[in-house]
Amino acid sequence: MDFFILMILHLFDCKKPPEAPWAPMTRITHKEKTPMQASHNTTLLELPVTGFLRFKDVQRFIPVSSSTWWKGVREGIYPQPVRLSTRTTAWRAEDIHKLINRLSNQASNQGRQ
Repeated sequence: MDFFILMILHLFDCKKPPEAPWAPMTRITHKEKTPMQASHNTTLLELPVTGFLRFKDVQRFIPVSSSTWWKGVREGIYPQPVRLSTRTTAWRAEDIHKLINRLSNQASNQGRQ
């Protein structure tokens, strides 16, 4: 390859797959995580009993889109958020527990009918 093309590939972290030199260039989108990064990004497996949850944490237990969630908050279906700062919104873990129990009860009652 030409020197300038190699420099551009190096600068933009692009590569061509060796098995298909005619294939279009692809951008490298992820890097190997260090053990520290891997442990920091662990998934939330249990719903905490107390504390605050951000929307992404709530979404792991109640898988709805953000627009559906906010519509449900406005209509009173989902709990009201707590403003922790001007740009930070969270929900009480206790409220999310109550919501999950209520939704479970509704689902079991509908199944019996």
